[in-house]
Amino acid sequence: MSNPPELYDLLEKINVGSVAAAYRGFQKSLERQVLIKILHPHLSADQQLVGRFEREAKACASLRDENIISIFDYGKWENSYFIATEWVEGVSLARLLKKAGKLPTTVAMEITRQICKGLSYAHSKGIIHRDIKPANIMVSFEGDVKISDFGLASAKGMPSITLEGTIVGTPAYMSPEQAQALQLDGKTDIFSLGLTLHEMITGVAVYAAPTYSGSLTKVLTEEVKPIRTIDPSVSPQVESILAKMLQRDRAKRFDDCRDIISKIEQWASVTGASLSRSEIASFTSEPSVSDVKPFEPTFKRRRPFRTISLAVLAAVLFGALLIIGPKNLFRQTQSVPMDRGKVAEDAMPDTVLADKGSLFIDSRPRNAKIKLDDKWITSTTPCVIGGLLPGNHHIILYKPGFDSTGASLNIEAGRRASFSLDLLSKKKGYGLIRFRITPWAKVYIDGKYLDTTPIGKAIRLQEGMHVVSFENPDYPAFTESLLVLADSAADVLINLDDKVGYLRIAASPWADVYIDGVKFGTTPISESIVLVTGHHQLSLINPEFQSHVETLYIEPRKTLERLVKLKTGG
Repeated sequence: MSNPPELYDLLEKINVGSVAAAYRGFQKSLERQVLIKILHPHLSADQQLVGRFEREAKACASLRDENIISIFDYGKWENSYFIATEWVEGVSLARLLKKAGKLPTTVAMEITRQICKGLSYAHSKGIIHRDIKPANIMVSFEGDVKISDFGLASAKGMPSITLEGTIVGTPAYMSPEQAQALQLDGKTDIFSLGLTLHEMITGVAVYAAPTYSGSLTKVLTEEVKPIRTIDPSVSPQVESILAKMLQRDRAKRFDDCRDIISKIEQWASVTGASLSRSEIASFTSEPSVSDVKPFEPTFKRRRPFRTISLAVLAAVLFGALLIIGPKNLFRQTQSVPMDRGKVAEDAMPDTVLADKGSLFIDSRPRNAKIKLDDKWITSTTPCVIGGLLPGNHHIILYKPGFDSTGASLNIEAGRRASFSLDLLSKKKGYGLIRFRITPWAKVYIDGKYLDTTPIGKAIRLQEGMHVVSFENPDYPAFTESLLVLADSAADVLINLDDKVGYLRIAASPWADVYIDGVKFGTTPISESIVLVTGHHQLSLINPEFQSHVETLYIEPRKTLERLVKLKTGG
């Protein structure tokens, strides 16, 4: 039998990790590209790592599914071990998120749907992945999604690589039961996939922390907030799907990945969203795949308060930006035929709403934001918007680096109009923003300190999205996203008292008080705790009693009082 080096050519080193090196290879016998992972020779004596290699090979070898990376070969490579797998012309989801920041909801839901297909098949074969995360999801440029790295998988009839009570996996994507080293089933993969979907939509990893133990603590103590508190544009149906995937009690999660697929397809049917590989292919082909970079959580605590949600400045501010924007904003172009294969539907199909019309909107380049009749819609170009009343409708297309462009179109009942145009590239423009903060605050823009209010002059900012943070030692620090349009001016008016509420907490007999994973003290706490308005998770911990966990909603300027009697028992 030939040795592996005689069967494969190593064409290019792709990546070198702490455990193995990955290469783009060529299988001579079948004349095809493959991915070859070779365990570092100095680790070949580590039976646990060798066991992971063998486990991945055997787990995947028994799986034949279009949404799971295929294993072609496994064995010794000179003085080490190797795995040869299917080569995917694409990128990992982790790399895609790093480049894009976050994904359009239709793309995120289609990626999730394909992952669910692969997981459903694996679970039906008795295999649990146990390490679902963006780094282990491959996205091809043709729109195919494949699950990789079954090195931590558990399977019936396969010896365990870990001792009972040992935690395996990536903590930032673990389920609560996995973080507690409990017996696992397929629902742990559903929770991990829920965290991945949440990250795809928001651009933020929920349980990210600078240390392993930090992430583990978050998983054990923090409940994932409803996604609409972070991004109100997310539909209630998507929020409902995510909420069920991320239930801390696994009994309340979806029973099977096929149930998630059904819910996603129901969402698409109701909203008219397009679920297809072409949606992913179109998105990954764009040179710049995201207009908005996500807010990256900082792990250095300046004070005991934490920024919990990423809010968008009020619609009044957006309106002011657009009203004061350039006068010569609009130009009309001819429409082009609709490309149905690459269209994201944003409303009910026309046939259902015969008394209304619809509109197909496209642009070159794609993924432009759409403002229809003074309202930003969730989809980006290309998309179909249905359920429109007959008459005149006004459209604005916005994409950073290009001239904002728009027009007025007449919509007829029972008919579909088309609007498509080439966006004109331009040099970055600037807008003026004046900050008026009551009582006062230190202002940070994109992580850099600007000044302390009152600031006597308007600040010149490059057009596009900016992350603005405000700090005052008497209030929790909080962050907003600010859209700046070129040649425009606007005031940011914020009263810090409108951004906070208060919590008075008492516990019997006593408890350590954690809010969103941060310890605020031990009861009795005499003063009210100041919190950013919105949802927060309260955890009361006393080692002699059951821990108490609940979700609170803090209203602006109001005080919420909670008196909790801890329960005895396990």
